[in-house]
Amino acid sequence: MTETSPTFQQRVDEVRKSFFPQWDREREWAFVARPVDRVGRVTYADKEIACPRPDRIEDVDRLDADLIHLVCYARCPAKKKVHNTRWQDHIAWAIRRAKYEIDREALAGLLCEKLREGVEEERRRA
Repeated sequence: MTETSPTFQQRVDEVRKSFFPQWDREREWAFVARPVDRVGRVTYADKEIACPRPDRIEDVDRLDADLIHLVCYARCPAKKKVHNTRWQDHIAWAIRRAKYEIDREALAGLLCEKLREGVEEERRRA
């Protein structure tokens, strides 16, 4: 029997449940898979999170890291500082959760990369 790849919506549901169970309880935010920039896009007015994804999801950790990254944007909108301290705090919390609570070491590593990149980008903007 061959194992099937998870669907985009299954990954969205898993990330919501595992990392953000209290966020967006009314499900006002929509997650869509469409061609966008490298990481994705958050549109606050439409409450939409657009995430790029391949036709087949083979790297679940990378997709989950992108989804977490984008939800952290949605949770703390910023006008100038994209990776502000609130965003950094949310990512740091997700790293701890992934590493120590749900044993997803690879995901924690990818989130650490995102945090490091975000901090470096904010330093360059300053």
